Amino acid sequence: MKAKSSKKDNPPLGPGASREWSLKERLEAIAAFAPVFDAPDFSPGELVRAKQIAENAWEAGWFRNSEEISQFLSVCYQYGWVCDFDWVKWSNTKECKAFLDRPELIEKANALQLAKLLTTMMRSEHFADGSVAEAFEQGVIRWIVARSLLLCADIS
Repeated sequence: MKAKSSKKDNPPLGPGASREWSLKERLEAIAAFAPVFDAPDFSPGELVRAKQIAENAWEAGWFRNSEEISQFLSVCYQYGWVCDFDWVKWSNTKECKAFLDRPELIEKANALQLAKLLTTMMRSEHFADGSVAEAFEQGVIRWIVARSLLLCADIS
């Protein structure tokens, strides 16, 4: 059974949107990553370990996103998926926690819920390096991309 996406489910364009995009264009933009993320050898990136740069100075470790993940993040901003809303508050809701704890529930998400998930993941990345890679490893990003394919197919 296909869930229909209605106008009310169309998330507002985020401030990073490069122009006015239709919902179908927005869904197609993230759905295009399905074959990339489904490739058996795909990796979201790598952990760069902390290293000593002087006698009493260290460079902190960090997560380096793969080129494909960096492109995905850029597309999310360009197509307005990163929205202005209280993502910190939403990240503590039952709805958000359910999606993150059981990513298969994303199969029933509407476009607004996808935007909230993407926004939360991408904003979290600013405070916790590697948050997006973790979401990928947990299957959240793959489910979002798969769901965008289904929602896109429902739009004529």
